[in-house]
Amino acid sequence: MFDIPASLAQHRTPRQGKPNDETRLHKIARAFLISAALVRAADQCLPRAIAVYRLCLRHGIVASLIFGVRLHPFAAHSWVQVDDAVVVGDLEQVRLYAPILVLP
Repeated sequence: MFDIPASLAQHRTPRQGKPNDETRLHKIARAFLISAALVRAADQCLPRAIAVYRLCLRHGIVASLIFGVRLHPFAAHSWVQVDDAVVVGDLEQVRLYAPILVLP
């Protein structure tokens, strides 16, 4: 089985630069919002979150990839945060999930 956390750990070293450059971060978030209009939304949170996480790292932005679950009804979700800001994902939806794994 593909081990996502181990694979992502290999790419965690961000490039040099400002840790949380808001201009770059907004460009990354906007690019993925635009792409969301082109791709079916259901079940796309994981590939989108991984892509945004890796793009943030590439641009020297310190981000966290978060995996969460809810119980009733059971569901899983993933999203990216920089500090307390949700980069990709709906804040109201993210609040419904309890984080079970955070990749810095």
